Amino acid sequence: MFCKNRSSAFQLSIARRILRYRCNLKSNFPWNMGALCTVALLLPLTILPATQASVSGAENGRVGGLSPEERWFYYNKLRLETPHDDPVDAQTMLEGKSHERNDIMLLDGYDDSEGTVVINIDGRWGTVCDDNWSLKEATIVCKQLGFPYALQATTRDFFATNGMHPYVMDDVSCTGNETRLQDCSYWNEHDCSNREEAGVVCLNPNLKADLYNPRDPQIHGMSRNHLEAMREQKFGVTVGRQLGTNAGIVMISIQEPRSQNAADAVTVVGGVCPDRFFGPEANVACRSIGYPFASAYKKVLLRDPALTKKAPLLLIGHCFGNETDLNECTTFASSDGVLCKNQSLGISVFCADGLPDLLPDASALEKSARVQTVPLFQVTCALEENCFPPVVYSLFSRQPRRALSFQRRLLRFSSNIHNIGTQPFKPFLPPEKWVWHACHSHYHSMKVFSSYEIVDSARRVLAVGHKASFCLEDSECAPGYKKKFICSTSLSIRGDQGISPGCMDYYLHDYDCQWIDITDVPPGFYEFRAIFNPNLVVPEVSYANNAVHCNLAVDISGIGTQLKNCKIIHPLDL
Repeated sequence: MFCKNRSSAFQLSIARRILRYRCNLKSNFPWNMGALCTVALLLPLTILPATQASVSGAENGRVGGLSPEERWFYYNKLRLETPHDDPVDAQTMLEGKSHERNDIMLLDGYDDSEGTVVINIDGRWGTVCDDNWSLKEATIVCKQLGFPYALQATTRDFFATNGMHPYVMDDVSCTGNETRLQDCSYWNEHDCSNREEAGVVCLNPNLKADLYNPRDPQIHGMSRNHLEAMREQKFGVTVGRQLGTNAGIVMISIQEPRSQNAADAVTVVGGVCPDRFFGPEANVACRSIGYPFASAYKKVLLRDPALTKKAPLLLIGHCFGNETDLNECTTFASSDGVLCKNQSLGISVFCADGLPDLLPDASALEKSARVQTVPLFQVTCALEENCFPPVVYSLFSRQPRRALSFQRRLLRFSSNIHNIGTQPFKPFLPPEKWVWHACHSHYHSMKVFSSYEIVDSARRVLAVGHKASFCLEDSECAPGYKKKFICSTSLSIRGDQGISPGCMDYYLHDYDCQWIDITDVPPGFYEFRAIFNPNLVVPEVSYANNAVHCNLAVDISGIGTQLKNCKIIHPLDL
């Protein structure tokens, strides 16, 4: 069915809202109503025929303009959470980028080519409701941002922006000839609820060059000679203590020679670029003022009077977390400044003497692994959590009546995570940004608590999975330790989430999203990887035990599919 005029589109939108209202109460209905609700949530307002599911460039056997060898790269990228979740930082990001593109941008994606659509309508920034959102509208956004076309039109707040901005567009409908999304037909008023933000994944021709590789650190667009000079540049590090004796802006000082006489050198003081700054880097920064760890870190505007240059002077490639000084990490520094997504932002850290330390149980993961073939109607909650690859969600556009009957083959396994540190492991997001999940009747406190991937011998990622934190709590504690964190099952009470020292939280193999979809993985031998606290956003004592690496054998029947030789490893060593 295709709505050719705005009135019929609006009527269908109202009908869809009624179903959504019912969905909020679906736990009180029998299963068939729950399935109906799920279909209502998943179906786009406009259902395109399969021949219209891709755009120009799909030719010569290429899907969405991509060859089979390239598809893994674009469709199976790991969406890791990034440290710009603070509302103040998000607003600063909008202000900082407004001079670059004054009408549209993407937030919370892996890079600049994907994310939730945030648009400026009459001077007011906001998001787009996903009603009627399809590849046609997504391609307009991508072209407006300078990319060739869209690979995917995402719905249901795929990038977990979590309602940080108001809706300013609803029921957007484009002809395909527009140059801006604002030129399409849309409603100024909306009837959307939380977590209906529309997003896009655009084809980024430079994506492979932009990705950072710890084995060969590079900055795209910069010559080797310039890179080597920046890597060899030494610098001083201190924490400004603007926020207390143990907290402040991370400040970088570099001696800038003005002549051949060393006495004429001028000290330039600036900040650290927030790009690629995570828990390990925060820990190392705190060691400059005598603290072993950082309990937290956040983006701040570089406005402090102590800064002689209100811009980042240091871009960190990566730290392992056990270094004593940032100079020991892979860094790129220059007194002239460094390439950074936002030149007005730096980092502040909050230093501490103790931290949590996650330790996954590799043996339990290996022993619990099993293959299960399931029809989609049995995993409707997981569908809402975006726990399947994009090909699954395209079924609801191409074959909406049969989609829930299709089967997928899942490699299931249990994750038992111990906290062997001295402080509780707490979610990165504050409680007000946790998302209520009606299916599971509790709040999700982390966008991604763990991530999974299958890699072949050529280091190509063939399949990915993730686990949004069901709810961080103390499932079991060792003798002498008491449970502190218990998940709230009430919408009106967020409660407190975390894993206490001496306790563990477990996600058994039969939990939703505790799997990786191997339906499209051919028989063979691969690497299986599981990373906990992905991207290392929550500070920990050590990150050397945050990943599990296993050998994976996949066979046609599934009976011989098994994990072997699982061991603990540092994520950067994968």
